[in-house]
Amino acid sequence: MSFSEISLASVAVLHAIYALASQHLSDLEQALYHKSRALSAIRASIAQDQSSKSLLQCIVAALCLLLCETIATPYIPQDWTTFFCVAQTAFPIVYSTDQSYKGDLALILDWMYYFNVHSRFSIRHFSRRRDDMLRCASDKLVHNVELNSLYNAQQITPTLGCSREVMMAISGVIHVVQEAELDVDNTYTAYTDKLDKLERRLKFAQQDLGPSDTDPQASRIAELYVLAARIYVHRVGRQAPTTNPILQGLVDDAFSILESLDTCERTFPLFIVSCEARTDLRKMTIFRILNATQAKFAAANVLRVRSFIERFWAQQDLDVEQEIDHATQMTAALSANGLLPIFA
Repeated sequence: MSFSEISLASVAVLHAIYALASQHLSDLEQALYHKSRALSAIRASIAQDQSSKSLLQCIVAALCLLLCETIATPYIPQDWTTFFCVAQTAFPIVYSTDQSYKGDLALILDWMYYFNVHSRFSIRHFSRRRDDMLRCASDKLVHNVELNSLYNAQQITPTLGCSREVMMAISGVIHVVQEAELDVDNTYTAYTDKLDKLERRLKFAQQDLGPSDTDPQASRIAELYVLAARIYVHRVGRQAPTTNPILQGLVDDAFSILESLDTCERTFPLFIVSCEARTDLRKMTIFRILNATQAKFAAANVLRVRSFIERFWAQQDLDVEQEIDHATQMTAALSANGLLPIFA
């Protein structure tokens, strides 16, 4: 992706990178300036140049701005959906389901897929979602392009935090649960069959470290994704009670991993597992992880998920008779401030 030419798309990428760097350096004035310049360049480029090269650069710039938003504030950022919509709009012109991708195109595809899956989870558990959000969540294009590019499907991908195979299964679980909620041509038997197949994929998924992966926690984080997804299948997909022995085993395994971790920057599995913390000891484990992660990584991202977790625990404390189902409590915790939640 060359910056040698002075195209609008190249300018957009440069300003997006400057915005991200300024945000990391806590230079908020410069970060806002570069974000504004990047977004203006993206919009102008899309209006003037529909070539694949320029649109790919616009996708990269938009994803950089999205990432910048996630570390800018501990609250839910208002503009993250704008940047993701820009990337989603350009995506069909750059990527096709008729071919597979490697190299830089595959890296950007993984990045896009990461936010695609997490945004669909957010839409599923957002009480004020609009029809356009549901249409976005139902769009399978990014999923299908990723499916056709599943080289090294069992290798843990740093962009995703787990293997492509596992992230595909997680995406499938979210889609099936969403369809059931909207009652899209589902019988109970068909629904449970889909969940059973997806859980088997998760249960037997093999996740291998890449040849250059030096993160000592990578394999445990990848397994945490598997356990979190299976917990979600039981708690939200099957509405299993906390006394369910299979669920209890999954929760025990997930907390064993958390107890062995120093930090956990992956807020999606951390949130799902934290919702199962029912003892003071397990809540202390969550707080230890949150505090250590906040000290080492982007504090805003951790503070945001901390607020989601604490709201969920407050919901649990109020529901003494356990009359409110798990999905409803999760939705209430994630919808409290009226903006679509983000996991990054």
